[in-house]
Amino acid sequence: MSDVTIVKEGWVQKRGEYIKNWRPRYFLLKTDGSFIGYKEKPQDVDLPYPLNNFSVASSNSNHTPI
Repeated sequence: MSDVTIVKEGWVQKRGEYIKNWRPRYFLLKTDGSFIGYKEKPQDVDLPYPLNNFSVASSNSNHTPI
């Protein structure tokens, strides 16, 4: 079995489930298909506990990026 590595990582605007505003979150996409989100960018190898399980969907928005 191969080691799990990070494919992509970076900041994404995440829409809240109950309060429908957009918030910045730092996400990691790994080779095992996991998509893990954090409120702040992890600073070292010992990653903090992730926020939750996430799904990805497209969004059409007139929102101007910050």
